[in-house]
Amino acid sequence: MKLRMILEGCVLMATLVSCRHESAAVMAALERADSLCCTEPEAATTMLQSMEQTVEKEGEHALRRWQMLCIKAQDKAYKPLTTDSIIKEVVAYFDAHGTIKEQVEAYYYLGRTYQELHDSPEAVRAYLKAIDLSEKNGIPDAVVYRNITSQLAIFYRRQQNPRAAVDIAMKGYRVAKEFGIQDPIDIMDIATAYDGLGLPDSMEYYYRLAGNEILLTESEVKYSDCIGEICDYYSSVGKQDEAYFYLQILNRVPPAHRRPNFNSNKAAYFEAFGPVDSAIYYLMPYITNPVTPYGVRDIARALMDIYAKQGDYKQSCHYARIYAGMVDSIAAMTTMEQARDANNEYKYQRDKEAEAEAYRQANRAREQRTVMLAILFASLAGYLYYRQRMERKLRLREATIRQQSSTIEKQDNELSQKEEELARMIRRALHTAASEHPSKVFDHFQKAASSKTAISTDEEWQNLTVAVEQLYPGFNTAVLQNWPQIKPEELHVVQLLKLGFETPSIMHITGLPKTSVYRKVKEVNTLLGSLLKIEN
Repeated sequence: MKLRMILEGCVLMATLVSCRHESAAVMAALERADSLCCTEPEAATTMLQSMEQTVEKEGEHALRRWQMLCIKAQDKAYKPLTTDSIIKEVVAYFDAHGTIKEQVEAYYYLGRTYQELHDSPEAVRAYLKAIDLSEKNGIPDAVVYRNITSQLAIFYRRQQNPRAAVDIAMKGYRVAKEFGIQDPIDIMDIATAYDGLGLPDSMEYYYRLAGNEILLTESEVKYSDCIGEICDYYSSVGKQDEAYFYLQILNRVPPAHRRPNFNSNKAAYFEAFGPVDSAIYYLMPYITNPVTPYGVRDIARALMDIYAKQGDYKQSCHYARIYAGMVDSIAAMTTMEQARDANNEYKYQRDKEAEAEAYRQANRAREQRTVMLAILFASLAGYLYYRQRMERKLRLREATIRQQSSTIEKQDNELSQKEEELARMIRRALHTAASEHPSKVFDHFQKAASSKTAISTDEEWQNLTVAVEQLYPGFNTAVLQNWPQIKPEELHVVQLLKLGFETPSIMHITGLPKTSVYRKVKEVNTLLGSLLKIEN
């Protein structure tokens, strides 16, 4: 116990010494950037970028804090997190030297990163680790805790586990209420989770509770998307008075603050209570300008039902075909996600087993070395004990010791060679696993965009085509079918847009002039925009 206290004291002193090298001005600037991340993430990103050279001269604690804030600002700005290399280093550092609050936040953004990388098993593990740390240490950051429970509730709903979704959403709401930071969205998460359990009374209770919270705080504009969802719910259960009440509130929201679900919420009301022409009017933009396959599916189904009720079976059949196509597309997407998750889980278990085997090998090697050293020390002790008594036996003992020393050295060398060979085998296995995944190709293009380096070889573009085909089977064929005269550089732009690269990044990767890239992006969106948006 005393030894442990001494070691912990040494770690604390090392941390304090490191912190002395970090100027108060830099740490204060990091705190200001942190406060901007949620409200003005773009401004926070600009501020953090301007501090890069300054932070590099500070201690490691400031550097790791800066790295985590860069990831936080990127996530809050809805920019994809494309690599886990930096956040893993941040987690490792804060595990050893950070506060509990820093550890929890680091694990949260490790989970967000894996969520963006479609590695659900690793994401859930990181979130559960963050929750465990929080609950064992009195919830050091209630806001982060609430964010974690919200993300886990989404995961559990997607996994068709509504009971777990309700429990985790309820836990997040209770903590938020205890710390005085409760939010109507926390209550909405509970209501949505109850939908999966088939408990309409509980679902309606929490929808009503969320609506009352919004009205009492006079925050209708801020939570207009929640108001619309509540209106949608009451429309779906046929409660016209309640639905109309929230519809009137929704209509008072200024156009600049209306969320994307504004029209669909109004359409749901008119679909339920009439006139249906108004429902069609509000639904039609979602078909002509689709956002997600799920949205197109739901809107197509609604239009199919409306036209069927009106007796317009031709239009009803038209939207029925769209609905069926979206159901197939979503099923294919779901299958792909499940396969990706299963592959990630397999890789995790395989790497874990390899790590355990390497650890066992190292333990056996240490035990063998310990035995060898014990034999050597015993031999030396015998040599000293008998040296004065028998010269003849002394010479014989010396020869024996030399022979034993030679044997030990030979065995140590053989053991070291075996350890090195094992390490090489593990590295080759990990390298092979990584090279088989298309993300290696995508990381290459992301680095080219970041460093403003154009991709110059046909082999690199061919690798991109193969990787896109692996992730979106049939996409390249569909592009060629819709645009038979497409040129190679235009196909490159299409593939980069499909992967989420923005116009400036495409300009750097392709090396094309700015005006040429903007013209090609516009042409691609005109010819293939619908295909890109629906399948993305």
